[in-house]
Amino acid sequence: MLFNYFARRASSGAFLYPQQQSSKQSPADTRVALSYLLGLDWRISVEREQLRQSTENTKKLQKAAQDGLLEGLTGDPKQLLTQSVLVQEDVNRMTEAVRSFRMLPDYAEREKEANSLTREINKLADENAQDSLYIHDLEVSLSSELAPQLDDVHRMYLEAGVSLPGVALQRFEEVRKFHESVVRNRKMYLEEELTQARLNVETRLRKMLQLDERRTEVMTLLKTHGALQHYSKLQSELSRAEARAEQIKQQQSILHEVAERVAQFKIDQQRLYLRLQRDFIENEQLLKDAILAFEEASRALYENAGNLNIYPSETGPNFEVTIQGMKSQGVNNAQIFCFDMMLMRMATRRGISPGFLIHDSSLFDPIDERQKERALEYGAKLADQIGFQYIVTLNSDQIPKERVTNFPLEAYIVPPLLTDEPGGGLFGIEFN
Repeated sequence: MLFNYFARRASSGAFLYPQQQSSKQSPADTRVALSYLLGLDWRISVEREQLRQSTENTKKLQKAAQDGLLEGLTGDPKQLLTQSVLVQEDVNRMTEAVRSFRMLPDYAEREKEANSLTREINKLADENAQDSLYIHDLEVSLSSELAPQLDDVHRMYLEAGVSLPGVALQRFEEVRKFHESVVRNRKMYLEEELTQARLNVETRLRKMLQLDERRTEVMTLLKTHGALQHYSKLQSELSRAEARAEQIKQQQSILHEVAERVAQFKIDQQRLYLRLQRDFIENEQLLKDAILAFEEASRALYENAGNLNIYPSETGPNFEVTIQGMKSQGVNNAQIFCFDMMLMRMATRRGISPGFLIHDSSLFDPIDERQKERALEYGAKLADQIGFQYIVTLNSDQIPKERVTNFPLEAYIVPPLLTDEPGGGLFGIEFN
């Protein structure tokens, strides 16, 4: 990862940004590499990246919980304790119900018996009501049954001065006896009907009492016992309540863990930020040297020098490059040149450079000829000054033609020349 800063490859996207030696290089790798090359505490950036990855996992866990990984339980986290208490209370209540449950194997038969007893009692009650009305009618009829008043007929004849012969009187007596017999028989019939009706009512009342006693026994049994399906349903409800309580308990654990991780992340983040700030303070002179090294290289190319800004942040050390005309591709590549020269100076000072710096023609393609000549001149001088080999690969048509300095560029061309002429090529090998 470090070597590629000293031999950038266009195919890797190394000429897009000064800070990156590859388009696929992560910000964390960039911070670690540049911190090491400049002499800052690179371990802070390593720890910061480890912390970030751990936090990403925490965020995923938090998002999963909030998005319904435990659907039906999440809701408002502030109500989670209330949900837990209420669900546990349901578990306790149903556990006691299951524990005290007394099962009646023939529950359905006893239930049918209770219903049958109720129907029979109601039927007897209806029959007694009908007999009560019949008894009332019999009592009224019995009280109204009187013998005919034939003496009044006889007295009426006497008062009229009519004497009845003996045959007539005998006839009246026979009629009177007949009517008395009819009345007497009628009363006997009514009394017998009344007695039977009262007996029927008393018999039904006794029967109703017996049936009611049995119904009470059956209802008491049904009240204190339960059916098998009721017991199974109660057990199923208990299982669901226990599962819900366990899920809420797990969710509480997850949310507590997430909260602790988030809180710990903030603490660790601030701790690393303070370490980084102290590292910047302790290496202030080193940072100044890096800034001045970049400014020197930039001033060699442009009148208005660019700036290298290095500052701490909660995400780690930041390295920013600003220069006039940053939207130009040529200026952007010039920034990379200046940045690499700064890195070479700082790495050489620390004794960790590879001893050479390679710049491919891809770096110089978009750079203006004047800046290109000045860049080559500055690279040669810096190589002589701090002692490293500066290797540049250029096509002949890229060599500046209109010179603005007295820099003897041809003196630095290393033989042999590689050409596409017959006999040219690399080590005498021709390529088609």
